[in-house]
Amino acid sequence: MSTYHLQIRVGRRDDAPFMAPLIMAALGIENVNPNHLMVLSNVCAQKNVLYSYHNTLVAEWDGKPVGILISYDGGNYASWREATFAPLQQTAGVDFDQMQDETKEGEWYFDTLSILPEFQGRGIGRALLQFGINRAQENGFTELVLAVDPENLPAIKLYQSLGFADKGELYIFDYPYRKY
Repeated sequence: MSTYHLQIRVGRRDDAPFMAPLIMAALGIENVNPNHLMVLSNVCAQKNVLYSYHNTLVAEWDGKPVGILISYDGGNYASWREATFAPLQQTAGVDFDQMQDETKEGEWYFDTLSILPEFQGRGIGRALLQFGINRAQENGFTELVLAVDPENLPAIKLYQSLGFADKGELYIFDYPYRKY
């Protein structure tokens, strides 16, 4: 009988190619252009950007990366936003300038939680979030926030079970989300 072990570790630069498709999946983008993935992977390999490996926790199942949680100090959002979205805007032709700020000073923002489909439903997302919550609190943050698609009821149930409460509507990529 095999025993599988879940480990959570801090992201590394070489995780960037693994992170890029998971970020796209979290955004609900299917059939991703390989050029867009390459650009996003290059963004993830940098330090002072929203989707940085430096802001990422990686879940490994029996030594294999299976999920990510990207989170950071909301006070960095404004300065990191341009460095994150400028290369993506050039490649994808999407205008990110009209997007509402997702977080602000004083908040610890859980930006992206994404698990490989074949590993969903095993408690990996909960473990990543709990690890991330502990990390944020150890860094002195008490205001922990995230955004969720209002139709993603399993995610909302998870977030509420971890103490997140609905704080209102937020528009990201011209789509209404709920801020928790």
